[in-house]
Amino acid sequence: MLINTVNDALDIIVLAGQSNGEGYGLGDTDTPFRPTAKILSMHDTDNQGYLVNEKRYNHFAIKMPRDYVIGIAEERYSTTGKIGCFALRFAELYAEKYLKEGRRVLVIQAAVGSTGFAKGHWGLGEVLYERLLDMCREALAMNGENRIVAVLWHQGEHDAIFKPHITMEERREWHYGNLSALIGDFRAKFGTHPFIMGGFTDEWSARCDRYTAVLEAELRIKDELDSIGFADSTGLSTNNQTLGNGDVFHFSRNSLGILGERYFAEYEKLI
Repeated sequence: MLINTVNDALDIIVLAGQSNGEGYGLGDTDTPFRPTAKILSMHDTDNQGYLVNEKRYNHFAIKMPRDYVIGIAEERYSTTGKIGCFALRFAELYAEKYLKEGRRVLVIQAAVGSTGFAKGHWGLGEVLYERLLDMCREALAMNGENRIVAVLWHQGEHDAIFKPHITMEERREWHYGNLSALIGDFRAKFGTHPFIMGGFTDEWSARCDRYTAVLEAELRIKDELDSIGFADSTGLSTNNQTLGNGDVFHFSRNSLGILGERYFAEYEKLI
């Protein structure tokens, strides 16, 4: 259920996937996000994801139905400062170039860290996909002029790591089947909008060769379906490379700004 509503017409940017979508970038940035009434975000009223049990993230706490709230978009905070999110940079660029007078941007924040298809989160009928559909329906219902303009998807590390027993070919086909089914179902419900995916950090990819199966599946989807983009992530630094904190999974805050620009460049190719 949506706790509050917005009367203005909205251009909706849907953000989905796992932690690099949610945004865990730390450090300084050349493109700090500056909150504005033109760019809103929609997110859960709570911040549940996984509950920690014996120092392992092994109990998923998100259940339906959910409550959501809309407010002015801003970067999250950690104990060391602001946390980047590439969708916010994308939203800034979109607002500067394409937002019409009298409309605002809404970023639906549906990404959740450490999630994927492997543990039953994002498949058709599974909780995070159902939550995503619910958030989109709620956002569109506020005003008959509201419209989805782009879906930004960043996920795959989860599905490269789990199911270590399957072959590379099986992993590639399994990821391809799950993600293409998600795209097809979402488009059947809401129409065909630009759907943009993105690559992983160089530092993590060098340590997990199974990422290539996921990458190849996503590039195949890009080649086979209409209005699909892929934002290259090569050369972007991690939190570890920026701060020396050992985090090779996540792009730094500055890298997320650049990644948002690369997603936006892909968007412009598709419209």
